[in-house]
Amino acid sequence: MAKLILNLTGFGLTVYEKVGHDIHEIGTFQADDEGVGAFAAYLSVVGQIPVVILTDLIEEEFRVESIPHIMGRDRIALHKRHSSRLFHTTTYRHSRVLERLKENRRDDNVLFSALGNPGIVDQWMECLQSHNMPLVGIHSVPLLSERLASTLGFNKTKVLLLTLNKNSGLRQSYLENGRLKFSRLSPVQAPDSEQHARFVGDEISKTKRYLGSLHFLTPEEKLDVCLISGGRYLENLETQLAERNAEYYQLKRIDDIAKKLGQKDSNDEAFCDRIFIYLIEKSSRPNCYAQPHHQRHFITHRIRKGLQSAGVALIVGTLLWSGVNISDGMIYRQQANQAAHLAEQAQDRYSTVVNRLPDIPVAAEDISAAIRLADFIHAQRMQLRPLLLKISHGLGKYSNFQLNEIAWYNDSETDNSVSTVDDMEIDQEDFNLPDSADHQQERFQRAVIKGEISPFDGNYLRAHSNIEAFTDVLRRQPGVAAVKILTLPLNVKQNAAVEGHFGSQQNLENAKFSVSIRMRNNSEKVL
Repeated sequence: MAKLILNLTGFGLTVYEKVGHDIHEIGTFQADDEGVGAFAAYLSVVGQIPVVILTDLIEEEFRVESIPHIMGRDRIALHKRHSSRLFHTTTYRHSRVLERLKENRRDDNVLFSALGNPGIVDQWMECLQSHNMPLVGIHSVPLLSERLASTLGFNKTKVLLLTLNKNSGLRQSYLENGRLKFSRLSPVQAPDSEQHARFVGDEISKTKRYLGSLHFLTPEEKLDVCLISGGRYLENLETQLAERNAEYYQLKRIDDIAKKLGQKDSNDEAFCDRIFIYLIEKSSRPNCYAQPHHQRHFITHRIRKGLQSAGVALIVGTLLWSGVNISDGMIYRQQANQAAHLAEQAQDRYSTVVNRLPDIPVAAEDISAAIRLADFIHAQRMQLRPLLLKISHGLGKYSNFQLNEIAWYNDSETDNSVSTVDDMEIDQEDFNLPDSADHQQERFQRAVIKGEISPFDGNYLRAHSNIEAFTDVLRRQPGVAAVKILTLPLNVKQNAAVEGHFGSQQNLENAKFSVSIRMRNNSEKVL
């Protein structure tokens, strides 16, 4: 995503444009009406992209104050109120807690800073607001020095960090344990390298004396001094440092720091502007001085980008879902075409077979139905010969038994042609076998035998005994599953009524009986 980084100094505004991972310097606009107009024209061309302002102004002021230790919104309100008392002429104010004291009330040491001359910033802010540019935030080189000191490893000591910036001058920032406490900017009149080395030495001495007056340093305490430089100034600075105590002075090359930060286009520069531009671009909190009303266009920009991202995600999801449905539809269509092709092939084979059949007056469907009917009749056939043999074997032992009628049927379907079967009371439960797989698959023949005892001498007890013996003979026959007496010459059931006439002659010929027999069906074929 493209981004503009504006380096604001007392001289003017230097514009850097970030595209992808590369940062390019566009140019510098001077702090006058002509420069502001040219910058407005540039904004009209570049469009609405996020903007970050990095200030390096001599008017930036710093105060370290001790205030009561409180938390939450009360801390924010107290910091704002105290900052407005210290810097009442500007709205570009910032505060941060440095440390908590370990004695007395354990108050907080707080760094209050402000851009003392708001007019320098306002002329450029008005131009940005008129073009609805989304302002991410306003940061400063001194406050950003904390990240640079952390990169160099100055987290646990007192250090004076010196950087030379092209359009502002020599920036000296004093840090304790990695936290900024004081910073001052000294203008440089573009001297040669030898004069620059002497100028740097004199400024270091002035700053040390001033830090002593602020009680940041004791007279006996030594201060680490780190100079960041490069290019034509490097050789004379090394000579200047050799004349001083080298134990407390360190010289860092700009190229080495740039490579450590991940910059690829460091070309032995003499100024540190690009290092701070790179730090502000990588910063997770790029705002210190911008107020909420300055950032309203940036909030709108983020909402618009969020909605656009949500819309793109929705479109992509819809396309993916549509693609899945289209893919499934194509698969189903291919399967349907294959099924139709197979059905067409089967129909063609059927038509070929039908055409090969001889010309007969009967349709093939009727022949198929007749075959299925014949198979059904064959499956439901009954063999009477075994049944009659069993009955004959029993009757052979009782010569006075006369057979009057035999009715038979299959266990799956009653033969409606035998009308006498429907008039007989057959208790189906007496013939039920245990439920098993073998019994469920067996088929049975059922028969009802009607007969009488002739001649009958009137002895019902003997007649009943003979009939029971007859049924026992039938039960012992192979293949017989069950035998039951249906009626006897004399009804001996409990619910039967006994009738008669004394002195009259009974009909001795009426000794009729009926027996039901159930026999397993054999597999003998019908010839």
